[in-house]
Amino acid sequence: MMKNFVYLDLTFVTFLLISCDTELAEIDNDAPEISISISGPGVEVTLDNNMVTSDIEINLLQNSIYTFTISANDGGTGGLEQFIYQTDYRNFERISAVPDNFIITTVDNPGDDRDFIQYDWLGDRSNPKSGMIGGGTYKTLPLPPTHGLPSSSFIVGEAMDFRNSGGVNNQTRKYFNLTIVRENPGVVQL
Repeated sequence: MMKNFVYLDLTFVTFLLISCDTELAEIDNDAPEISISISGPGVEVTLDNNMVTSDIEINLLQNSIYTFTISANDGGTGGLEQFIYQTDYRNFERISAVPDNFIITTVDNPGDDRDFIQYDWLGDRSNPKSGMIGGGTYKTLPLPPTHGLPSSSFIVGEAMDFRNSGGVNNQTRKYFNLTIVRENPGVVQL
């Protein structure tokens, strides 16, 4: 019984939306920082601005539950204008609620395996935020019985701040490959 309560508490926490108020600076030359945390069977990892995507392989177990926490932080100076995160809908089923102030868009790319659901938050210059947290709890879908190979997937985090006095947005985009596997989930340093 206690295990169910812990799981429910964790699920509740993962879909809460958290933001931080700030004041806009006249000049902001620093790009926002992105952090993506993934936790579930065999995987406990936080991916940040300093990680190079080709240096790490993240293997998620099929038919399992994972929590994704994606955060953007503009250091309290520029205020976030836009915060986006994307997941591959062919390999994941979202099982937690989506915060009301995110716009959800399904994107199909014919001839390309990069079909995804995008969660988009737009900032308000009159009420600027220096940080934003999104994410949720997802279930990896089972691999088809005839599918002998792992299935490629991905997660993306992107943030853009309000234009500074030079009229240029500072922007950060982090793209990490994920693989859905039948066994041996985990994080592999390449």
